[in-house]
Amino acid sequence: MTNTEHDSPFNFPRWLIIEAAEPEQTLSKLSPFVLGKALSAQIGTLKSVKRLYKGDILVETDKATYSKMLLGLTQLAGVPVKVSPHRSLNASRGVIRSRDIASCSVEEIVEELRSQGVTATTIHVSDGNSKRRTNTVILDVCFSSASQEHHGRLYEGPCGPSYPESSTLF
Repeated sequence: MTNTEHDSPFNFPRWLIIEAAEPEQTLSKLSPFVLGKALSAQIGTLKSVKRLYKGDILVETDKATYSKMLLGLTQLAGVPVKVSPHRSLNASRGVIRSRDIASCSVEEIVEELRSQGVTATTIHVSDGNSKRRTNTVILDVCFSSASQEHHGRLYEGPCGPSYPESSTLF
């Protein structure tokens, strides 16, 4: 996601990772009580806060202002931090099978469906060593602007299931 995508009140990263900016000062040594108080004082009440295995903090928010404040955070309870959107939790993939849509350009599909959370699309499918154009369109959808219920309404036509970012599609 680019910074301009964060400007919309409906399109913001809901899942963020807070990590220590300096390796010698880790977040894993912070008490959960200190961490909770620091986040409440600096940001507000967040939807979810979880400590990850390596000591980083996974934060979920449902407010664009909190997301923006978190992205600007440089220090938490005396520890220098850097905050970034989670790489996969803020997006998903969906599939549309339609000859009409597949005949459109990638740019046109993204532009027409951008208001519904589509950020990128792929029409070509690998067939061995070559790529060929098919009637299957794979959409990258931003969760923050398109709710789970909205995924089926991106296009009025047959839609396939959504795939997690880490899925390999053939």
